[in-house]
Amino acid sequence: MPRFALALLAAAWLVISSPAPPQDTKPIPYPETRRDAIVDTMFGESIADPYRWLENDVRRDPEVAAWVARQNAVTQDYLSSLPQRAWFAERIRETLDYERFGLPIKAGGRYFYTRNSGLQNQAQLFVRNGLRGKPRLLIDPNAWAEDAATALDAWKPSDDGRFLLYPTFPKWPAA
Repeated sequence: MPRFALALLAAAWLVISSPAPPQDTKPIPYPETRRDAIVDTMFGESIADPYRWLENDVRRDPEVAAWVARQNAVTQDYLSSLPQRAWFAERIRETLDYERFGLPIKAGGRYFYTRNSGLQNQAQLFVRNGLRGKPRLLIDPNAWAEDAATALDAWKPSDDGRFLLYPTFPKWPAA
């Protein structure tokens, strides 16, 4: 059975076997969210957009960063109280802990491919000279951001394999 199907079955079992919450459960105390009086008129229709300020970059806007931190605190508080959460998290880690390769691209005499050793957040880009050449790490996107959440999602070698084209991302200042 594929690993994804096993994870899906485990998630379904967790939902079905979890006890029903007690009737006196308190509502989750979500943080207050500012609502602005922004209304745009488009094609004769008035469209309210009270949360537009949340579209600002969380890395650059301290107010948005603080709102996200408060939301994350509420979320983590709730998630940490779920029964079987630790077991489920460990099972998912076990399911995803295997070496994965992307399809190789041949350019000149070189082969370019992605590889994830198992529990890395992002796949790394490797190159090797010929089919039997020693793999050489070209790009490790795990080092691009402190949380390793920035991926290398596009790259293309030149026809002769001497150059590589990929997008770079600026380092954003911490919020």
